[in-house]
Amino acid sequence: MDNQFYTVEVYSENHVGVLHQVAMIFSRRCVNIEYLEAKPCSTEGVHKIKVIFRSSPEIKEQIIKQIEKRIDVLRVSLLPNIYEEVI
Repeated sequence: MDNQFYTVEVYSENHVGVLHQVAMIFSRRCVNIEYLEAKPCSTEGVHKIKVIFRSSPEIKEQIIKQIEKRIDVLRVSLLPNIYEEVI
């Protein structure tokens, strides 16, 4: 299995439980979250969640698809991983 780091940025509505729902997607697939950051955006009522994790490309695709299915999620982006050296 060729595990590598991935960075996913999630924009969601500011509702109770969204962060928990996102974290549970990783937990169900036994993927450890290496870094997690959640903060409000400049747009009122929208929060940004950044997650860095290590997995195979297949699991990464499954995770992204599952996050996109969440009702409160507005957008999911896969970012170039600039944090690999830090972790």
